[in-house]
Amino acid sequence: MSAALSSGCDSRILGDGDPEGGPSPNASQKEVDNEWKLRQFRVQALERILDSKSPNENRNFINEVRGDGYVGALMDSGILVELDGKIYEVEVDNEKWNGEFWEGKLPDSGSASDVDQALSDYMDASNISICGADMRGYEAANMYMESHSDDVLSSFAAYREQIDDYLNCEE
Repeated sequence: MSAALSSGCDSRILGDGDPEGGPSPNASQKEVDNEWKLRQFRVQALERILDSKSPNENRNFINEVRGDGYVGALMDSGILVELDGKIYEVEVDNEKWNGEFWEGKLPDSGSASDVDQALSDYMDASNISICGADMRGYEAANMYMESHSDDVLSSFAAYREQIDDYLNCEE
C-alpha cells in the first residue's frame, strides 16, 4: 500500500471493492489512489464552478443535471449541500462527508459509483477556466490526472491543497 492514502485514510471513501461502487477487490493501490484523486478533483472543480455562478445560475445548473437521478447520491454522501432551498454548496473536505453513506448504511442512497457518475456528468456539462484557458470540466480532470496520477502525498489535506493549487494556477 502506498503512503499516499494508506496512513490514516478511510477506505470507504476510496472505495473498497464494494460491488455497488469502488474499485474491484483486485485493484492495485495506485488504481484506488487514482480513483480517489479523480473524485476529489471533480468535487473541488464542482465547488469552483458553482462558486462562479450567481445564486440563480447555481440552482439552475444543479437542477438541469439533477434529473439523472445521481444528485441524490451527491446530497446523501454529504458532498452537495442545499442551503436554505436557494443555492447549493460543495463540501470538499472528505472528513465532513456522510460516513453512513460511504459505509453503505443508507440503502436507498446510491453508492460511490453513483457519486462518481454524478460528478462525471457535472464535469461533462460544465466549463471551467484554469490558468486563463477555458475548457470542459472533464478535460480539466483528465489534464490533472495526466500530470498528477503518480504523485504520492502524505494526507488528504495535501491532495486537496495540491488540487486547489492546480485549479488556481499556482503550481
